[in-house]
This record gives sequence, C-alpha cells and structure tokens, in this order.
Amino acid sequence: NRISLGVQDLDPRVQDMIGRHQTWEQTQSLHVSARELGYESINIDLIYGLPGQTEATYSETLERVLELRPDRLAVYSFAYVPWVRPNQKRIDPASLPDRDLKFALLSLVSDRLVGGGYQAIGMDHFALPDDELAVAQREGTLSRNFMGYTTKRGTEMVALGSSGISDVAGAYAQNHKRLASYYEAIDNGVLPIERGTVLTEDDRIRRHVITELMCNYVIRADDVEQRFDIDFETYFASELAALAARDGLVDQGMVTLSAAGVRATELGSVFIRNVAMTFDAYLDESSERPVFSRTV
Repeated sequence: NRISLGVQDLDPRVQDMIGRHQTWEQTQSLHVSARELGYESINIDLIYGLPGQTEATYSETLERVLELRPDRLAVYSFAYVPWVRPNQKRIDPASLPDRDLKFALLSLVSDRLVGGGYQAIGMDHFALPDDELAVAQREGTLSRNFMGYTTKRGTEMVALGSSGISDVAGAYAQNHKRLASYYEAIDNGVLPIERGTVLTEDDRIRRHVITELMCNYVIRADDVEQRFDIDFETYFASELAALAARDGLVDQGMVTLSAAGVRATELGSVFIRNVAMTFDAYLDESSERPVFSRTV
C-alpha cells in the first residue's frame, strides 16, 4: 500500500553527470498512476549535493515535486564514496558542490518543503501533517529502525534478502552481501547470516537516547532513568560536559541542557546527526576512510 520513487534530481544535466535518467514526464506519470492504483502513501526520494547542482536548478526540482504533493519526502545528503560505490568513479570531484553551496541547498530544502506545508520529520524526512509519521512525531511516539522512520515502536525486524539486517532479541544479524553466498546458505538449509552482534546494556541505552534525538529531538532524563535504572547526569557526564563546553553545541545554539534532559533547538533539529553523534560510543573507532555519509 506504499510506493517510493527514487527521483534524486530532475535536472537533465545533473542526471547526465550521475548516469541516472528519469524525466519529469516519467516521474509525473508514475505518480499519477500510483494514485489511480490506490496506493495509500507515496514517497519521493531526493538528494542534495550531487554534481552540477545549483540553487536555481534544485529549486526547480523542488517546485516540480511540490506540484505532485507526495505524502512523504526523503531528502538525503549525497555521500561521495567511490571506493565503496565504483559507479561513482565517473563523477569528477570538482563538479561536486562545495560546503557552502551544499549548506545552501540544505537550507533551500527546509525552506521550500516546510513553506510548502510539510512537517520536518527527524533526519532528512518530511511529511504532510496528516501522515502517520507526522502524527506520531507530534505525539512523541515516532521511532526508527534500519528501514527508516516508523510508527511501530519496539517491534522486531527480520530481514529477507542479501545484505539485509535483522533486529531480533537484542541482537543485530546481517545476511550475506554476495548473492552466491546468500543462496548457498539457503540451499544448505542454514540461515544466510554473515555476521552479527549482541547488544550490550550500554548499546541499548545509547540506542534509545540516539533514537529519541533522531525522532523527537529530545532526551528526557526521567524516561531514560526509569527505563534503564541509571542516573542520567552521572551516566552521560562526559557527553553532557562536551555539549556544554566552550564552543560546544550549546554555545552554537543547537541544544539546551536542563535537569529535564537534552533538547535540540530549531537549528539543532536541522543538524540532529551532529547532536546524536555526541552519544555514539563507536565514532572514535571509525577508520581513516569512513563509509558513512557526512552530516551535510
């Protein structure tokens, strides 16, 4: 009952540079057909930071998408990782927007979509006010898993297909990435799992506070203390000190701290990844060439 259209950008020049062609007419026709077929929710994926993008061209893409009025929009930052995605080797790094332009594109996205009647949802997402994600965020019940934002908090997830990641019984398990290995395991009657990890108590605590930030822009100290039987200020003393330090995120106007917990400001909600990273215990273990996307 849902469909997602991976548009990325509607500018023909940008599409040429990334080798991905999808005309406005094709997108419009598919959107209309999805409505006629009775899909209850239509999502459109866009990307900012692609080679050749300008404020003018991306503004036109946003205007056309707003004409369609999809129920949801996901607008992701482009991650240039040719060592992970060989197809990106065709992209000239000099054609990528610099930091200032990329920030301008992000600001454009927020201004146009919120101004167009959409509600910002956590990271990268926007939804019409009557969409269930928007309702859940207003009610403080929004959650997040490997597939993105969801209204089904606390449910376990079993992944089907190569590279899928299951979240079951306090553990993560990833299926084989190579199709040959995936099918070989199935043919032999065993679970096609390549690797996995059991979450520690610290993992579970940090997953909860990071999820709360990414979904609801707030960490409520009393909620954390009741769930995990800890003293919030003691457990996260170093993280709270980092936020409050000179030139920290408090000084930058991204968060406010109080006895009630941590709350992102309007600016902080735009950069909620940066706020959440403060509570990620694994970031120091990242490699010299990280594969995760940049915050902007």
